[in-house]
Amino acid sequence: MSESSNTPMEITLDYSKQQAQAFRDDPVARLMQNAVTAASVDSISLNREIVTTTDDVVSDRLDTWSVQDQKKSGRCWAFSGINVLRAGVMAKHNLENFSFSQNYIFFYDKIEKANHFLAAIRRFESDDLDTERMRDMFSNPCPDGGYWGIFANLVSKYGLVPQDAMPDTDSATNSQQLNRALNTCLRRAGLAIHAASSEEEKQEIHEKAMADVWRIAAIHLGTPPERVHVHWRTKDKKYEDLGMMTPMECYERLCERRVEDFVALKHDPRPEHPENCTYLVEESNYVEGREGMVHLSVALEDLKNYTMTALRKEVPVWFGCDVAKQRDNDLGIWDAQLHDYNSVYGVSLDMSKLERVRARETTVSHAMTFTGVDIHDDVPRRWRVENSWGGEVGKKGFYTMNDSWFDEYVFEVIIPRDLLSKDHKKALETEPRLLPMWDALV
Repeated sequence: MSESSNTPMEITLDYSKQQAQAFRDDPVARLMQNAVTAASVDSISLNREIVTTTDDVVSDRLDTWSVQDQKKSGRCWAFSGINVLRAGVMAKHNLENFSFSQNYIFFYDKIEKANHFLAAIRRFESDDLDTERMRDMFSNPCPDGGYWGIFANLVSKYGLVPQDAMPDTDSATNSQQLNRALNTCLRRAGLAIHAASSEEEKQEIHEKAMADVWRIAAIHLGTPPERVHVHWRTKDKKYEDLGMMTPMECYERLCERRVEDFVALKHDPRPEHPENCTYLVEESNYVEGREGMVHLSVALEDLKNYTMTALRKEVPVWFGCDVAKQRDNDLGIWDAQLHDYNSVYGVSLDMSKLERVRARETTVSHAMTFTGVDIHDDVPRRWRVENSWGGEVGKKGFYTMNDSWFDEYVFEVIIPRDLLSKDHKKALETEPRLLPMWDALV
């Protein structure tokens, strides 16, 4: 150890010996070592009091359907978007179960993200390849991940088709090999565009690359249909034949609400991102020619109240969160204190929501759907969540989120515009502030 407090700490062999002896002299540390080396730390740290006092009964519940499964792909945002819309289809047409094709959206998402990457390389052609922006773009030119804004733009441009019209392929459920081919193709084209000397040459490279991307995507995901036959049996066993439709006709005729009817609300604890202001993420117009991802920053209580209002009006709510924290997949429970890691380690791991955002300990890593809420005296106690990890986890794929977890790890919800207050509707009309593509909550 250095004697000077102004000198960075150096780890010496004597320091390690001292720490090892201190560990051996601590019976609790030895006990925890024996436990955690034999079993998962998440099972050791589980707070039994929270487990035994959390049930899945809620006062307001929408779902009567089965969950979907994104499997080994990053399509949660599309699954959650489809879950919001398909609930309206089932209610409108008296159906027991129904889903749109996630693979159809996935196909056009890959096409649009590829085109956006190449267009962005051209927009920032003066940037050196070692700039933070270029490194960010080349690191993953065509990712699976996305947000409501991407889903809304894709649906409003390409429509939707029933799941059977373009079912998942092997690559839709396990996208690693598809992404490997697409990213290599795009990085190769991106370098060529950056080095090209004329706009004609850049355009030629761009068009050739997009033809290659379309071919690769079709090989892995199938060819999207241009017309589909829509027919079904209702809950009361009545057969209905709606005839042949284009994907846009499917969307417009089947859905109860339009994606354009919804707005993004976000709780951002950073004081430099004040509430009642709109924000636009740089280069988030993944569908070229459409608006990028815009959200209105609101207070946490507003986020909850709007979500409760939507659920009471039988509208499921898309939301974005940091899914990896304080959860148990088998039990299907989220609670801010579900795992007592501090007691296991004898070390404080406590951080505030603001601190986690600043340190990039937390981010918006997953999208799911609220389908219910347990309300007592107008206060939410817990939330019912439809996930997209299949029916083998949680309770047939549904989870219970105690309200403490909402406070700490939920950041964004998608709410029908007509439910907003006059002040928030007015705030939506303000000029959005620009956020960089590497912002902590993007």
